[in-house]
Amino acid sequence: MMFIYSKYIYHVIKIKVLLLAILVLTSHLVFPQEPETPPKPKPFKIYGNINLNLIGYYVNGIPYRADPFSAILSANVTASFYGIELPIAIAISNKQESYAQPFNQFGMSPRWKWITLHGGYRNVTFSNFTLAGHTFIGAGIELNPGIFRFGAIYGRFDRKTTENPLYKNDSLPHYARKGYAVKLGVGTEQNFLDLIFLGD
Repeated sequence: MMFIYSKYIYHVIKIKVLLLAILVLTSHLVFPQEPETPPKPKPFKIYGNINLNLIGYYVNGIPYRADPFSAILSANVTASFYGIELPIAIAISNKQESYAQPFNQFGMSPRWKWITLHGGYRNVTFSNFTLAGHTFIGAGIELNPGIFRFGAIYGRFDRKTTENPLYKNDSLPHYARKGYAVKLGVGTEQNFLDLIFLGD
């Protein structure tokens, strides 16, 4: 009797396992999983920041030494259109004066794959000693196909300004200065050898 009962349980378990296997197989046949498609890149996107600085000035008993109100609007925005990036930098102020370096600036550096163009007010770094941290107005190009590195810019590094007779310490005269730079190199971002020439 025990033998027949255990044989019966064995057949029930076998049938359940078989039904479970059929259920799993048919669920994959009836509801096949579709391959995941990568998300399509957005054809157009824009990102960046916009800043507005308001400055007030007030004194009592002495002449005004600055404008009672000034404003500076600056923006660093990058627009991307089908893989082509257009970084744009703008700075506008009511403090533009004839004796000071310009506050109102506009420039962009459109980039596509390994090609970058520069135009307007730009800050291009060829090395820590060439164009590093200096804003100029002009045009340039950078090409980085594979391990090759090429760059060239031409523009005005300083414009001519005269001394302000009211504030001699705050407005030193500048001579106009134009120049160019060329970079030829090979390597990666971490390890490279560049030959750079800067002239005016």
